[in-house]
Amino acid sequence: MPKTLWKKGQSGNPAGRPKKIFNCINEVDAQLAQVDPNDKGKRTHGQIIACKFVELMKQGSIRAINEYLDRKLGKPPQAIGIADLRAGTRDDAIAGILESMKILQGMKGDDEERVIH
Repeated sequence: MPKTLWKKGQSGNPAGRPKKIFNCINEVDAQLAQVDPNDKGKRTHGQIIACKFVELMKQGSIRAINEYLDRKLGKPPQAIGIADLRAGTRDDAIAGILESMKILQGMKGDDEERVIH
């Protein structure tokens, strides 16, 4: 058996290292964490954006306030209308369900009889 499986100078991974897949969220997060070289207070890009966002809210920007509250508290539940598309009354619906159950029970009995005979 040879000492190594690879010949001298041969790579064990001829295709090379797989390329990283670009992830936009990770890239933005990384840039937001960087210190802005033009900022006198040496704040990060994220800190500068947060300060501007707070200033917009302080100035009374309803959109900025809504965006903040939607993320902090969650969006309020939306009312949806549900139409009752049944033609008959509640009693008619119950009668229909009971009739369907009788039919299904009858079918089940037929299957059991077929198995026995």
